[in-house]
Amino acid sequence: MLNRTIGGVLLISGTAIGGGMLAVPTVTATAGFAYASSALLICWIFMTISAFLILEVVLYLVHKKEMQTPINLISMAETTLGRYGKIIAWVTYVALLYALICVYLKTSGAWLSQFLNMTDIFTMSIPNNISSIIIAMLFSIILITGIRGVDYVNRLLSVGMLIAYIVLIVAILPHVQSDLLLRQGSVISLASSMPLLITAFGSAIVVPSLCHYLYYDKKILRITLLLGCLLPLLAYFIWEIVTLGALPLEGAYGLHTLIESGDDGTGIAIALKHITQNSWVTESAIAFSVFAVLTSFLGISLSMLHFFSDALKIYNRTVLILLTYLPPVLLIILFPGSFTTILSFAGIFVAIFLGLLPVAMAWRVRGKISVLLAVTAIFFVAIVLQCLLV
Repeated sequence: MLNRTIGGVLLISGTAIGGGMLAVPTVTATAGFAYASSALLICWIFMTISAFLILEVVLYLVHKKEMQTPINLISMAETTLGRYGKIIAWVTYVALLYALICVYLKTSGAWLSQFLNMTDIFTMSIPNNISSIIIAMLFSIILITGIRGVDYVNRLLSVGMLIAYIVLIVAILPHVQSDLLLRQGSVISLASSMPLLITAFGSAIVVPSLCHYLYYDKKILRITLLLGCLLPLLAYFIWEIVTLGALPLEGAYGLHTLIESGDDGTGIAIALKHITQNSWVTESAIAFSVFAVLTSFLGISLSMLHFFSDALKIYNRTVLILLTYLPPVLLIILFPGSFTTILSFAGIFVAIFLGLLPVAMAWRVRGKISVLLAVTAIFFVAIVLQCLLV
């Protein structure tokens, strides 16, 4: 069981750390380190509450034998909230996961293209879209093996990400300038950043799959979920120190330039390479970025596959994989958008599906509304309104 618990912690943390890690420095740059750290902590608190609410509802439904295992968030919404709850869950879930898969396909495709073009393996330049298709095909092979195969691949990627992260942090720390960290930022700028920041802690989406993997053991699941949620917070906090403390706001490699260019996730690594002039920084930044995106991509892909299996009662994995990857591949080819724009767009669906929906389900399960549920609901309503007004 310890082996699976470790895998569960890595699945939760890896799902969160992915694309959010690359985007957080650019969207919080104007706010400054102090305000950015506070915003991250607030978003982490509410997203962790949401994850534990989902866990509570899953365990309640299993204990009451109201649902057969494995359980999916769509089935949970239908059981607790009825037909309309199911419809809302359906729409927001599909929109959210397709948006996230688009982000990860776009980013991993950009990195693969950069690698292939640097190595001169091919005589012609490989477009990002072709690389994204290659990534989708490789991950389809992994998904065919099921959750156990995904777990082992995720562990390898997580170990690689951890090693690259440590090397990267150690290499950049000497270049951190206290005046950049202590710079007075604008708290108002955080308002538009909150939708993306909650997306950076969106690992609650894999909780139902995690429950099935850990045999619905209440104690083990609570420990696994807490540890899995704490790791991304720590990683983001340290990442903010080294990026906001090393990269200036202005200049050719400044954070504002990355924002204006619609960075696809590769810009941070290139900027850090220029600032530090350290080959270790270049290699570790590339490795870390790739591992971070791929671990998150695995968790999201697994959740989407389980969703289609549960919602459409389809058990052929080839069909499920086509449903998971084909629409996002077509979307990024037909409607290319910036990395941070897509993540921010996903924020509204995170707020509804991983925020308001768990609150509503917990309320129906408990039969009463508590102060915690009310405050959590208010927070996510504010996020939804922010997304609609921007």
